Amino acid sequence: MRAIRFWATSIVAALLLVVMGMLSSDFVETWRNYQAARQVLAANSAIDSLLQAAQNFAFERGRTNVVLNGPGPISDDNRAFLTERRKAADDALSEGIRHFDMSPNPELERIRVDYAAVTALRIEADQAFALPRGQRPTDLPDRWVRAQTTLLDSITDLIANETLKVDRFTAVFRLFTRIKLQAFNVRDAFGLESSRYATSLSGKPLDSQALSSAMLLRGRGETSWRELQREVSRADSPNLTEALDTVRHEFFVRFRPLEDQVIQASLTGQPQPWSVAEFTKASVPALDSIAAFLKVATKETAAFGIANASRARERLLVQAAVAIGVTLLSVATLYVILGRLLRPLQRIQSSLAALADGNTTIPVPTAPPRDEIGAMWAAVESFRRSLLERKRAEALLRDSEAQLRAVVSNEPECIKLVDGDGALIQMNPAGLQMVEAVSQEQLVGRHIIEVVAPEYRQAFSEMHQAVMAGETRELQFEVIGLRGTRCWLETHAVPMDFDGRRVHLAVTRDISSRKALELDLKRSNAELERFAYVASHDLRQPLRMVSSYLTLLERHLAGRLNEDEQAFIDFAVNGAKRMDRMIIDLLDYSRIGRDTVEMTAVALDEVVGHAIANLQGAIDDSAAMIEIPTNLPTVMGSDTELERLFRNLIGNALKFQAEGRSPHIRIQCREAEADWEISVSDNGIGIAPEDHQRLFQIFQRLVSQDQYPGSGIGLASCRKIIEHHHGRIWVESLPDEGTTFRFTLPKSSVVG
Repeated sequence: MRAIRFWATSIVAALLLVVMGMLSSDFVETWRNYQAARQVLAANSAIDSLLQAAQNFAFERGRTNVVLNGPGPISDDNRAFLTERRKAADDALSEGIRHFDMSPNPELERIRVDYAAVTALRIEADQAFALPRGQRPTDLPDRWVRAQTTLLDSITDLIANETLKVDRFTAVFRLFTRIKLQAFNVRDAFGLESSRYATSLSGKPLDSQALSSAMLLRGRGETSWRELQREVSRADSPNLTEALDTVRHEFFVRFRPLEDQVIQASLTGQPQPWSVAEFTKASVPALDSIAAFLKVATKETAAFGIANASRARERLLVQAAVAIGVTLLSVATLYVILGRLLRPLQRIQSSLAALADGNTTIPVPTAPPRDEIGAMWAAVESFRRSLLERKRAEALLRDSEAQLRAVVSNEPECIKLVDGDGALIQMNPAGLQMVEAVSQEQLVGRHIIEVVAPEYRQAFSEMHQAVMAGETRELQFEVIGLRGTRCWLETHAVPMDFDGRRVHLAVTRDISSRKALELDLKRSNAELERFAYVASHDLRQPLRMVSSYLTLLERHLAGRLNEDEQAFIDFAVNGAKRMDRMIIDLLDYSRIGRDTVEMTAVALDEVVGHAIANLQGAIDDSAAMIEIPTNLPTVMGSDTELERLFRNLIGNALKFQAEGRSPHIRIQCREAEADWEISVSDNGIGIAPEDHQRLFQIFQRLVSQDQYPGSGIGLASCRKIIEHHHGRIWVESLPDEGTTFRFTLPKSSVVG
């Protein structure tokens, strides 16, 4: 009975010690959280000051650019506006950098250099304000905009990089900071765009180069606007959503139509509908709505930091009181019982330490007491015997491990083991070289995601979790080496049991060269598409003028034209119309596959139904029969692009028919292992085999315009749509035996 009471008391003491240790650890963690929350508040305040400075610099940039391009001299209103904005920008910048000025910072030095350049240009701009436009330096506006834009980039880079250094509450804090940065990017791009138009109203024509620059700014601003909308939806903040709706109304509903009027007047050569003062005044509510949105985001971020600091402080006080009480109780209990436990436990501890060092010649009592201490001595003896057995097994295992290690060390691709928490267990030399590590000690025990580029960490984490759940995954991502070099990798990861636990085993190869080629190709394609869009858009205006003046000429000479002259005018008008149709088709072709196209679940039976409805007139005129299968699937894609695909293929089948033969069109679908194969067949005139290769090229026609009118873009668009959906398209046909177009669409739920 006494032994039971003795060990019960010992267990209570042990539990008290464990609780005290847990409380102490939790107290330290809570203290760190509290300090981190205070750091978040300080960092957020500094970031908001920098963003406030950036807004005022942006206002100064736009108004100064307008004044420098105006007739001059500067008005009192503009001078007062610039004086106010300059002071606000300088004060906010000084307040913001004070927080980061505790230690040497290259980004801070870059801001100081860029700010000095802006300050110098202010003096030159002030001198130019008093001069007529013809006496001002012609390159001053461009130098001014470049200097201010460089300073704004330096400020936003500092904000983005400093945000990455916050260790606590990173998810919400970074989300709010991204929202504020994206809001400023929207204001920066749209503000600079409106400045371009205001400059044209001041007397500098809005030529094609200036218009192209403004359109690029509009594209950059709308990209930031879409990203801002996505980030705000993640924040789940009614205040931010309401403020964003105000921005949408003020800018896109009220102010954007005014900009479009300025653009239209510049393109058509008509008088401008607005003066520079009226246009500038109209832009103020739009730009101010973005500033108001930033104020709301600032309040939301501060409220988040204050709430976290308050909770941490309250928890800190509670844990301090509990820890003091548990400590006093533990000391009292241990004072009573340690005298009865210390000596035997010290002997057992010494024996265990010897066993841990590999010494199996420890003394064990020949007749241990028949109580819990005796049971512990029996466990020590059992441990000693198992240690002897393990030494023998380790000797056998050592040889096989040496062979395996030699294979892994010489493998040219990266091989690594990652534990369930994401910490690196082992990596071969090839992998160390990929992340610029000299030895495993630099990485072992650290979370492998630390070297993954921030934009791919979420995908890498999801892959790791899936592998730990028993799946096999592949992933392409970028890493940032220990010396800062970026590298593209492709990994194949599988789950594996290692040392009694499940780990993540991955074989990874360097695909940087391949990615560089893919990026060059993508950039080249994007530039070609932009060129085609802009060129086609600009071509339509003079073409409309040609067609309009020909029509006016025909009306003016009505009744005075002979048969040949009337035919000549008809040929010219019809040619202009065909040219306009080709330009429209070219515009549509350039839009296919753009990143803005939303990929959703698309039911192909609905898409085919819409395509047939659009072609119903041609179907009725030709008495065509169309067979539609009942097994058309649902795929991920663009409903508008897929409808255009079926409309082109069915429309061609209706158009290219032999005389005296009613069209018979059959749509079929076959399920393959990784995709769906769909075909559209007809009984038309067919295509010669030697023409199959150039059939899908743009502007390629195999029959004359008089026989079968068209632009020659339809099948090229079909090919581009299928490639955008990661499929392939081909043709099977012989002359006068009909034609079958076949294409595939992937089953994968993710279509880029």
